[in-house]
Amino acid sequence: MGPLSAVAAQTAAAVAVHFFSIIGIPVSTSQDIVGAIIGVGLVKGVSTVSLRKIIEIVIGWVATPTAAALLAFLLYKGLELAI
Repeated sequence: MGPLSAVAAQTAAAVAVHFFSIIGIPVSTSQDIVGAIIGVGLVKGVSTVSLRKIIEIVIGWVATPTAAALLAFLLYKGLELAI
């Protein structure tokens, strides 16, 4: 990634985080920059972006909060029964 691509990705990520912060939606800056880098890669051509990697990233974005919610639920229920 060259300097122009890096500036474009960082600027896009910053604007997106700022926009969602203004409207009150919490966002992950890590996910935001990954999306911006994918966007820059798409400008350079679809062949520069690995579809398999994008699928893995999206699965991670969905699986992580889902797993955390499930584990928190189970932990809370377990502690509730123990008390």
